[in-house]
Amino acid sequence: EVYKQVGGMQAIGVRVHREIVRRITGLQANQVARTLDDLDGIIEEYEVSQKQGIYGWRLRHQIISLLIAKYKYSNQDEIYGLFDLVISSINPTYKLEVQSISDMCDLDTGIVRIFDQGKQNVLLRKMITLAPSERVPRHRLIHNLVDMGDFDIAEAEIKSFEKDIKADGPIAR
Repeated sequence: EVYKQVGGMQAIGVRVHREIVRRITGLQANQVARTLDDLDGIIEEYEVSQKQGIYGWRLRHQIISLLIAKYKYSNQDEIYGLFDLVISSINPTYKLEVQSISDMCDLDTGIVRIFDQGKQNVLLRKMITLAPSERVPRHRLIHNLVDMGDFDIAEAEIKSFEKDIKADGPIAR
C-alpha cells in the first residue's frame, strides 16, 4: 500500500515526503524504518531539510510511478480519490506541500488526468482554500470555467484573484 501511494502521489506531481505518507497511509512513526527496509531498492528516502526534519520519498524511476498511476489508479474514480485524499491531507504550513498544490495542476501529469472539469473544479477549490495565495490552482479554475462556458463565475473568480493576489499575465489573457 505504501509503494502504491508513494508511486501514485509522485506520478500526479506531489512532492512526497515522510510525513504526508504517514498521514495518508496511517503509518506509525515506529514503522517508518521497517517500511523503508522492506522497500529497500524500491523507495528511497532523501534529505529535503535536516533542520526541519523533512525527508522526501521517491521511487527509483519516474516511469515506474507513472505506470503505478496508470494501472493502480486506472479508473476516474480511483484517480479522483487519490487527488482528493492528497489534497485533504495537505498541511499548508509545509512549503513543500504548498508547492505540491501547484505541481498537481501540471497540464501533463496533474489534475488534467481527471476528465470531468466539474470534478477538477471541486479539487481546485479545495486547493485554493488551503493555499489562497497560490496562483496556479486559480489559473486552472478560471481556465476550466471559461472552457465550460461559465463566464459569470469565471468573471467573479477573476475579480477575486485580482483582489486577493493582483492580476498577472495569464489572468489578463
